[in-house]
Amino acid sequence: MAEYLLVPAARHLIALGTLDPRQAAPLSDAGLTSYHAVKRSLHLLGPGSTAVVIGAGGLGQMTIQILRALSAATTVAAVDTDAGKLETAKHMGAHEALLSGDEMIARIKDITVQQGVQLVLDMVGTDPTLRMAAHVARTLGRLCGCR
Repeated sequence: MAEYLLVPAARHLIALGTLDPRQAAPLSDAGLTSYHAVKRSLHLLGPGSTAVVIGAGGLGQMTIQILRALSAATTVAAVDTDAGKLETAKHMGAHEALLSGDEMIARIKDITVQQGVQLVLDMVGTDPTLRMAAHVARTLGRLCGCR
């Protein structure tokens, strides 16, 4: 789709080098979606804060990395139904990798001393995940549906 993209100047472009365009293409979506969600919520995060990323697929993995890069003092918990994706989330920097369910909610409450988290980034965006997000968010916390 490059021939359909118009930019005001070449300085807005980054050379791919040896990166295959098929590998680079998703970065514009996953990277920008995740970055935007995290960046607009950074003021909520600081030492002792906790963020939950629901969904540890491509968007979630990118979100975990961006959270770690922009808010190193924040505890990042990844939640998913797939143990393999949670293992990858740990490699991407998640402090906690939790299978979705009641035990996950209890663990998040334990981590936050029953207060709930400052930020939930729901990268799935289904009714069950939004309900889960509401259970782990603190009063006046932020829930971002990023799908």
